[in-house]
This record gives sequence, C-alpha cells and structure tokens, in this order.
Amino acid sequence: MQDSTTRPWAWARDPHAVMWCVTFARGITPEDVLARYGADARTAQFLTRQQAAHLYDSSLPEGSVLRAGALGDWSFCFEDCGVMGMMPGPLSALSYGTETFSVLLGGDGMNGFAHWRDGQCTERFEPGFTSASGPPRPWAATTGAPPTRRRTREARAPGLFGSGRHGAPEGA
Repeated sequence: MQDSTTRPWAWARDPHAVMWCVTFARGITPEDVLARYGADARTAQFLTRQQAAHLYDSSLPEGSVLRAGALGDWSFCFEDCGVMGMMPGPLSALSYGTETFSVLLGGDGMNGFAHWRDGQCTERFEPGFTSASGPPRPWAATTGAPPTRRRTREARAPGLFGSGRHGAPEGA
C-alpha cells in the first residue's frame, strides 16, 4: 500500500531535481508575491511543473521561472532551478509588512533556510549545521507558521502561476 501522505511532497524528494527554492509569505496574494519578486503578474499563466520546465532555456535572459499560489493565509513561490528566493533583495521585498520563510535545496549541495520580517532578516542558516549563532529565533515571536502537511492536504490543488523568466530585481 502506498502512503498517500508523501505524494504531495514528492516534488521535494525528486532525484532529478537539481535545485529548488520555495518561499512562503503571510497575508499577501500570489500576484503580490510575483510583483515583489519583480515579475509582471499580469503576464502570468497557470502552469504545471512540466509546462514550466519548458520555459527554461539557456538563451533566455537571466532570472527564474516563478510559480506562485496560495494556501490559506500564506502565499508561496516555487523556483525549480533558481535561487532568487534566498537573495536579500527579494526576501526583503517579500517580507515588507509581513513575514517570509524561504527554503533552498541547492544544486551545489548547500541548502538554506531563512526567515525575514518586515524587510529584515531574523534568521538564516544551513539546515543540519549546529553553528547557527544566537538563541533560537524567530519561533518565540512567530504567531503563525508555513502551512503544515495537514493544511496542504486540505488545499487539494492550489493554483500555480508561472511568470516566465524575468530579471533579478534591484538589490538581489
């Protein structure tokens, strides 16, 4: 019997995925997420992961293919082969007036987690390393967290918007 609780997370364990980055921002829309990345949400289209993969082409200008959607009070942005969601410029913009979490599976073996609140980094570390400095943060001050597996299952099929390639916003 196959465990149905792991299927929604199969993308995170895909052995063919070179790298990915996902950000979660509370209280803003997927369109706002795309705009804060510097993309034009008016040109976004509904895309599956397979459809978005066709947008990757080395002849296109620098940038990432962004796919955004919402789960409850949280919006997310997923980059299959990008790292913009771990850069200070986009994270500062995404967290302005709210909070943002970012998780990176790096193609070079480096992984990352970041938490930003109102334009400021409150925590950044590489999971599994014990050298993170200072007391555990931001958990004592956080009133919410990214969607849990249970909330994700309830969401069934969130819509994904693909913004195509776009350049990195200033400060990225």
